[in-house]
Amino acid sequence: LAHIPQEYVSILGYGAGCVRIPQHPLVVARWAMHGNFSTCDLVAPRPCYYFTIVRNPVGRLVSAYNYFCLGCAEGGRQCGYEDPHILTCPDMSISQYAGIFRDVYTKVFAHPAEWMHNDYNATEQDFVAAKKWIEDTKPVILFTEDMFQAHPLKPIGDMLNRNVLREMTELPHSNSHDHALRPSPDLVTHLETNYFHWDTKLYEWLRTEYEQPDIALLPKPGPEPDFLN
Repeated sequence: LAHIPQEYVSILGYGAGCVRIPQHPLVVARWAMHGNFSTCDLVAPRPCYYFTIVRNPVGRLVSAYNYFCLGCAEGGRQCGYEDPHILTCPDMSISQYAGIFRDVYTKVFAHPAEWMHNDYNATEQDFVAAKKWIEDTKPVILFTEDMFQAHPLKPIGDMLNRNVLREMTELPHSNSHDHALRPSPDLVTHLETNYFHWDTKLYEWLRTEYEQPDIALLPKPGPEPDFLN
């Protein structure tokens, strides 16, 4: 599972770890890594592929702002605990908050080996590079908006060849939370135009034009690598 940063500490530096997966009826892979989009380079030439989850970029930002910033969730991690010189939650406007996480999808896919993406504005060149990396690498991409439809984990079931995931009709739980701020249409337009122009274009392209890889042709897990024992 490749990580797209949603909290500032992850943009600064997320420790990608490789963990042994215990025997379980849902699992065929023996190792899983929660890292960035250069993780497969670490285990080459072993078969390796990415999947990740994306969401409408403005919806994602609004949810994070309500949860982390206004709600000071998870121990107040963005309310004076992590990087208080940058994140001053809950005393930040949503525009200030969006300025830190602007066009993060575009920058993550355009520069997959990097973790720091907050210190520059995305450009059309980044957008083109992001699309090229996705087309060349063919990650399996799930959408948060589809998780509440029937059989939300079918793509993962196909990837792992597990009928129990293919046939799951709904997720067993959700992580919904109250939104103190519910954006008006004008605010959504403001955020899309000023902070998520390229992310909105990339998200729309993923939803309408990106050809997901043929799950049946993905490489299967091989023997356990000695260097991880």
